[in-house]
Amino acid sequence: MSKSANKPLIGAFVVGAVTLLLIAIAVFGSGKLFQTTSRYVLFFDGSINGLSVGSPVMFRGVPVGRVTEIQLTGNLDNLVFQTPVFIELDKKKSEESFIGLDDDSSARDYLNKLVAHGLRATLATQSLLTGQLMIEMDFYPKSQLPYIIDHVKEYEGLAEIPTIPSKLENIWQKITNLPVERISGNILEITENISKFLNTADADQLIDNVNKLVVQLQQVGESIDKTLASVRDLSGPYARLARNADRQLHDTLSEGVRVLRSLDAVAKQAEETVASARGVVSRNSVTVIELNEALREVAEA
Repeated sequence: MSKSANKPLIGAFVVGAVTLLLIAIAVFGSGKLFQTTSRYVLFFDGSINGLSVGSPVMFRGVPVGRVTEIQLTGNLDNLVFQTPVFIELDKKKSEESFIGLDDDSSARDYLNKLVAHGLRATLATQSLLTGQLMIEMDFYPKSQLPYIIDHVKEYEGLAEIPTIPSKLENIWQKITNLPVERISGNILEITENISKFLNTADADQLIDNVNKLVVQLQQVGESIDKTLASVRDLSGPYARLARNADRQLHDTLSEGVRVLRSLDAVAKQAEETVASARGVVSRNSVTVIELNEALREVAEA
Protein backbone atom coordinates (compact mmCIF):
# COMPACT_ATOMS: atom_id res chain seq x y z
CA MET A 1 0.00 0.00 0.00
CA SER A 2 1.18 3.49 -0.79
CA LYS A 3 1.68 5.99 1.98
CA SER A 4 -0.85 8.83 2.27
CA ALA A 5 0.43 12.35 1.70
CA ASN A 6 1.44 14.37 4.75
CA LYS A 7 -1.03 17.24 4.49
CA PRO A 8 0.52 19.45 7.23
CA LEU A 9 3.91 19.17 5.56
CA ILE A 10 2.47 20.07 2.18
CA GLY A 11 0.63 23.03 3.69
CA ALA A 12 3.80 24.30 5.40
CA PHE A 13 5.69 23.95 2.14
CA VAL A 14 3.02 25.92 0.24
CA VAL A 15 2.94 28.66 2.89
CA GLY A 16 6.75 28.89 2.84
CA ALA A 17 6.81 29.10 -0.94
CA VAL A 18 4.17 31.86 -0.98
CA THR A 19 6.07 33.76 1.72
CA LEU A 20 9.33 33.56 -0.21
CA LEU A 21 7.50 34.68 -3.34
CA LEU A 22 6.04 37.70 -1.56
CA ILE A 23 9.41 38.61 -0.10
CA ALA A 24 11.03 38.32 -3.54
CA ILE A 25 8.34 40.50 -5.09
CA ALA A 26 8.76 43.10 -2.35
CA VAL A 27 12.55 43.16 -2.61
CA PHE A 28 12.80 43.16 -6.37
CA GLY A 29 9.80 45.45 -6.76
CA SER A 30 11.21 48.12 -4.46
CA GLY A 31 14.60 47.93 -6.14
CA LYS A 32 16.44 47.74 -2.83
CA LEU A 33 18.35 44.61 -3.67
CA PHE A 34 20.84 46.45 -5.84
CA GLN A 35 20.37 49.83 -4.21
CA THR A 36 23.10 51.30 -1.96
CA THR A 37 21.94 53.71 0.72
CA SER A 38 23.54 55.79 3.43
CA ARG A 39 21.87 56.52 6.77
CA TYR A 40 21.70 59.85 8.61
CA VAL A 41 19.84 61.16 11.63
CA LEU A 42 17.96 64.43 12.12
CA PHE A 43 16.53 66.20 15.16
CA PHE A 44 13.60 68.63 14.98
CA ASP A 45 12.79 71.02 17.82
CA GLY A 46 9.03 71.20 17.28
CA SER A 47 6.31 68.67 16.68
CA ILE A 48 6.74 66.19 13.84
CA ASN A 49 3.06 65.29 13.67
CA GLY A 50 2.40 64.28 10.05
CA LEU A 51 5.84 62.77 9.49
CA SER A 52 5.87 58.99 9.32
CA VAL A 53 8.06 56.11 8.25
CA GLY A 54 8.23 56.11 4.48
CA SER A 55 7.87 59.88 4.12
CA PRO A 56 10.03 61.15 1.25
CA VAL A 57 13.24 63.10 1.64
CA MET A 58 13.57 65.78 -1.05
CA PHE A 59 16.44 67.94 -2.21
CA ARG A 60 15.17 70.96 -4.16
CA GLY A 61 12.14 68.99 -5.28
CA VAL A 62 14.06 65.83 -6.24
CA PRO A 63 13.38 62.67 -4.14
CA VAL A 64 16.70 61.41 -2.75
CA GLY A 65 15.60 59.17 0.11
CA ARG A 66 12.97 58.32 2.70
CA VAL A 67 12.34 58.19 6.44
CA THR A 68 13.15 54.76 7.86
CA GLU A 69 12.61 55.17 11.61
CA ILE A 70 11.31 57.64 14.18
CA GLN A 71 12.21 57.28 17.84
CA LEU A 72 11.32 59.05 21.05
CA THR A 73 14.07 59.34 23.61
CA GLY A 74 14.10 61.23 26.87
CA ASN A 75 15.95 61.85 30.09
CA LEU A 76 13.69 61.45 33.12
CA ASP A 77 16.12 63.35 35.32
CA ASN A 78 15.96 66.67 33.48
CA LEU A 79 12.78 65.85 31.49
CA VAL A 80 14.40 66.52 28.13
CA PHE A 81 12.87 64.56 25.24
CA GLN A 82 14.08 64.19 21.67
CA THR A 83 12.65 62.63 18.54
CA PRO A 84 15.52 61.38 16.35
CA VAL A 85 14.42 60.82 12.76
CA PHE A 86 16.48 58.30 10.78
CA ILE A 87 16.61 58.67 7.01
CA GLU A 88 18.16 56.72 4.17
CA LEU A 89 19.59 58.52 1.14
CA ASP A 90 20.02 56.76 -2.17
CA LYS A 91 23.71 57.13 -2.92
CA LYS A 92 23.16 57.23 -6.66
CA LYS A 93 20.67 60.07 -6.43
CA SER A 94 22.54 61.85 -3.67
CA GLU A 95 25.80 61.61 -5.61
CA GLU A 96 24.07 63.43 -8.45
CA SER A 97 22.76 66.06 -6.06
CA PHE A 98 24.98 66.89 -3.10
CA ILE A 99 26.80 63.96 -1.40
CA GLY A 100 28.94 62.63 -4.22
CA LEU A 101 31.53 60.55 -2.33
CA ASP A 102 31.71 56.87 -1.39
CA ASP A 103 34.63 56.79 1.02
CA ASP A 104 33.41 57.27 4.62
CA SER A 105 36.16 59.64 5.79
CA SER A 106 36.07 61.69 2.61
CA ALA A 107 32.26 61.74 2.66
CA ARG A 108 32.29 63.00 6.26
CA ASP A 109 34.71 65.83 5.39
CA TYR A 110 32.64 66.70 2.35
CA LEU A 111 29.46 66.68 4.45
CA ASN A 112 31.17 69.08 6.89
CA LYS A 113 31.82 71.44 3.99
CA LEU A 114 28.21 71.16 2.83
CA VAL A 115 26.89 71.90 6.33
CA ALA A 116 29.27 74.85 6.70
CA HIS A 117 28.01 76.07 3.30
CA GLY A 118 24.42 76.07 4.58
CA LEU A 119 23.01 72.58 4.02
CA ARG A 120 19.98 72.18 6.31
CA ALA A 121 16.90 69.98 6.55
CA THR A 122 13.42 71.20 7.38
CA LEU A 123 9.87 69.92 7.50
CA ALA A 124 7.62 70.70 4.54
CA THR A 125 3.99 69.98 3.76
CA GLN A 126 3.52 66.98 1.50
CA SER A 127 -0.29 67.15 1.30
CA LEU A 128 -2.57 69.92 2.53
CA LEU A 129 -5.56 67.59 2.62
CA THR A 130 -4.02 64.84 4.73
CA GLY A 131 -1.52 67.02 6.62
CA GLN A 132 1.35 64.67 5.79
CA LEU A 133 4.85 66.05 6.06
CA MET A 134 8.11 65.35 4.30
CA ILE A 135 11.74 66.32 4.81
CA GLU A 136 13.19 68.90 2.47
CA MET A 137 16.91 69.68 2.26
CA ASP A 138 18.50 72.73 0.65
CA PHE A 139 21.27 75.28 1.04
CA TYR A 140 20.28 78.39 3.02
CA PRO A 141 22.13 81.72 3.31
CA LYS A 142 23.78 82.55 6.61
CA SER A 143 21.21 85.30 7.25
CA GLN A 144 18.46 82.63 7.53
CA LEU A 145 20.41 80.27 9.79
CA PRO A 146 19.92 80.55 13.55
CA TYR A 147 23.58 79.66 14.12
CA ILE A 148 26.60 78.54 12.13
CA ILE A 149 27.78 74.90 12.21
CA ASP A 150 31.25 73.98 10.97
CA HIS A 151 31.12 70.21 11.43
CA VAL A 152 28.42 67.59 11.84
CA LYS A 153 27.72 65.72 15.06
CA GLU A 154 27.19 62.00 15.52
CA TYR A 155 24.33 60.04 17.09
CA GLU A 156 24.63 56.28 17.49
CA GLY A 157 27.43 56.24 14.93
CA LEU A 158 25.44 58.16 12.32
CA ALA A 159 26.14 61.65 11.00
CA GLU A 160 23.58 64.24 12.06
CA ILE A 161 22.32 66.62 9.40
CA PRO A 162 21.34 69.87 11.15
CA THR A 163 17.79 71.19 10.83
CA ILE A 164 16.07 74.57 10.89
CA PRO A 165 12.46 75.46 11.73
CA SER A 166 10.02 75.39 8.84
CA LYS A 167 8.24 78.47 7.55
CA LEU A 168 4.99 77.43 9.22
CA GLU A 169 6.81 77.02 12.54
CA ASN A 170 8.33 80.50 12.19
CA ILE A 171 4.93 82.03 11.47
CA TRP A 172 3.31 80.16 14.35
CA GLN A 173 6.13 81.19 16.68
CA LYS A 174 5.67 84.85 15.75
CA ILE A 175 1.93 84.55 16.35
CA THR A 176 2.42 82.84 19.71
CA ASN A 177 4.96 85.50 20.75
CA LEU A 178 2.45 88.29 20.23
CA PRO A 179 1.21 89.87 23.49
CA VAL A 180 -2.35 88.72 22.87
CA GLU A 181 -3.56 89.52 26.40
CA ARG A 182 -2.20 93.06 26.29
CA ILE A 183 -3.62 93.66 22.83
CA SER A 184 -7.05 92.32 23.81
CA GLY A 185 -6.94 94.38 27.04
CA ASN A 186 -6.18 97.55 25.07
CA ILE A 187 -9.01 96.83 22.63
CA LEU A 188 -11.46 96.26 25.49
CA GLU A 189 -10.32 99.45 27.21
CA ILE A 190 -10.77 101.46 24.01
CA THR A 191 -14.24 100.06 23.39
CA GLU A 192 -15.26 100.73 27.00
CA ASN A 193 -14.06 104.33 26.79
CA ILE A 194 -15.93 104.83 23.52
CA SER A 195 -19.06 103.35 25.05
CA LYS A 196 -18.79 105.57 28.14
CA PHE A 197 -18.27 108.65 26.02
CA LEU A 198 -21.22 107.87 23.77
CA ASN A 199 -23.47 107.47 26.83
CA THR A 200 -22.64 110.96 28.18
CA ALA A 201 -24.26 114.30 27.31
CA ASP A 202 -21.02 115.53 25.76
CA ALA A 203 -21.42 112.96 23.01
CA ASP A 204 -24.80 114.40 21.99
CA GLN A 205 -23.32 117.89 21.98
CA LEU A 206 -20.36 116.70 19.95
CA ILE A 207 -22.65 115.06 17.41
CA ASP A 208 -24.71 118.27 17.22
CA ASN A 209 -21.55 120.31 16.66
CA VAL A 210 -20.40 117.90 13.99
CA ASN A 211 -23.73 118.23 12.20
CA LYS A 212 -23.45 122.03 12.34
CA LEU A 213 -19.93 121.86 11.04
CA VAL A 214 -21.11 119.72 8.13
CA VAL A 215 -23.85 122.24 7.32
CA GLN A 216 -21.35 125.10 7.43
CA LEU A 217 -18.98 123.23 5.17
CA GLN A 218 -21.81 122.69 2.70
CA GLN A 219 -22.59 126.42 2.77
CA VAL A 220 -18.93 127.29 2.25
CA GLY A 221 -18.85 124.90 -0.69
CA GLU A 222 -21.89 126.58 -2.26
CA SER A 223 -20.27 130.02 -1.77
CA ILE A 224 -17.09 128.80 -3.43
CA ASP A 225 -19.13 127.49 -6.38
CA LYS A 226 -20.84 130.87 -6.78
CA THR A 227 -17.52 132.70 -6.60
CA LEU A 228 -16.03 130.45 -9.25
CA ALA A 229 -19.05 131.04 -11.48
CA SER A 230 -18.60 134.83 -11.10
CA VAL A 231 -14.93 134.56 -11.92
CA ARG A 232 -15.78 132.58 -15.04
CA ASP A 233 -18.33 135.26 -16.06
CA LEU A 234 -15.73 138.03 -15.59
CA SER A 235 -13.01 136.17 -17.39
CA GLY A 236 -14.94 136.32 -20.70
CA PRO A 237 -14.89 140.17 -21.14
CA TYR A 238 -11.27 140.37 -20.02
CA ALA A 239 -10.34 137.75 -22.56
CA ARG A 240 -12.14 139.63 -25.34
CA LEU A 241 -10.47 142.90 -24.24
CA ALA A 242 -7.09 141.23 -24.38
CA ARG A 243 -7.79 139.90 -27.87
CA ASN A 244 -8.93 143.39 -29.08
CA ALA A 245 -5.88 145.02 -27.54
CA ASP A 246 -3.72 142.48 -29.25
CA ARG A 247 -5.29 143.24 -32.63
CA GLN A 248 -4.99 147.04 -32.10
CA LEU A 249 -1.38 146.74 -31.08
CA HIS A 250 -0.71 144.63 -34.15
CA ASP A 251 -2.32 147.27 -36.44
CA THR A 252 -0.38 150.08 -34.72
CA LEU A 253 2.88 148.26 -35.14
CA SER A 254 2.10 147.61 -38.82
CA GLU A 255 1.39 151.34 -39.38
CA GLY A 256 4.61 152.28 -37.62
CA VAL A 257 6.53 149.91 -39.88
CA ARG A 258 5.00 151.58 -42.94
CA VAL A 259 5.93 155.07 -41.63
CA LEU A 260 9.49 153.98 -40.96
CA ARG A 261 9.75 152.60 -44.48
CA SER A 262 8.49 155.99 -45.89
CA LEU A 263 11.02 157.89 -43.78
CA ASP A 264 13.74 155.61 -45.05
CA ALA A 265 12.77 156.37 -48.67
CA VAL A 266 12.77 160.16 -47.98
CA ALA A 267 16.17 159.89 -46.30
CA LYS A 268 17.54 158.10 -49.35
CA GLN A 269 16.18 160.84 -51.68
CA ALA A 270 17.70 163.54 -49.45
CA GLU A 271 21.06 161.79 -49.59
CA GLU A 272 20.85 161.70 -53.40
CA THR A 273 19.95 165.45 -53.52
CA VAL A 274 22.82 166.39 -51.24
CA ALA A 275 25.16 164.30 -53.32
CA SER A 276 23.96 166.12 -56.48
CA ALA A 277 24.37 169.51 -54.82
CA ARG A 278 27.89 168.61 -53.76
CA GLY A 279 28.68 167.67 -57.34
CA VAL A 280 27.40 171.04 -58.61
CA VAL A 281 29.19 173.27 -56.11
CA SER A 282 32.46 171.45 -56.02
CA ARG A 283 35.58 173.26 -57.27
CA ASN A 284 36.21 170.93 -60.14
CA SER A 285 32.60 170.74 -61.32
CA VAL A 286 31.73 171.96 -64.86
CA THR A 287 29.26 174.51 -63.56
CA VAL A 288 31.82 176.23 -61.35
CA ILE A 289 34.45 176.31 -64.15
CA GLU A 290 31.98 177.84 -66.59
CA LEU A 291 30.90 180.39 -63.99
CA ASN A 292 34.53 181.44 -63.41
CA GLU A 293 35.13 181.90 -67.12
CA ALA A 294 31.97 183.97 -67.42
CA LEU A 295 33.12 186.22 -64.58
CA ARG A 296 36.54 186.68 -66.18
CA GLU A 297 34.90 187.60 -69.47
CA VAL A 298 32.69 190.16 -67.72
CA ALA A 299 35.68 191.61 -65.94
CA GLU A 300 37.63 191.96 -69.18
CA ALA A 301 34.65 193.69 -70.86
